[in-house]
Amino acid sequence: MRILHVVPSFGLGGMEKIISAIIESTADHYEHSVLSLDGCADAAVWIKHNTQFLKFERPLSRRLFFGSLFKALGLSHPDLLMTYNWGATDAIGRIRRPTSQASVLPLRASDMLVCMPLPLM
Repeated sequence: MRILHVVPSFGLGGMEKIISAIIESTADHYEHSVLSLDGCADAAVWIKHNTQFLKFERPLSRRLFFGSLFKALGLSHPDLLMTYNWGATDAIGRIRRPTSQASVLPLRASDMLVCMPLPLM
């Protein structure tokens, strides 16, 4: 299963530490990718397993931002999309389309204890 973690930033913070721990503890069973909406991937130093960090340059205009986000999500083909706070929830609207095969499970890092795929709605 391919899991895409969409975050506003992947700097050296608490949320990033939790995401890194989840990736590390499940990397033998799942393929993880991280999409940082500001391009920061400093917390990648906490991840030893092979994890893909998607390139993303945030355009200044909101319309171009959604186009770029839609393209990045389309290229990653996740089975499960994880978002962690309001800054990353824009991704939910982009992946919720009739042709999508991805389940969407928006959570705050503080809510996340166990992550299970949800059936498509």
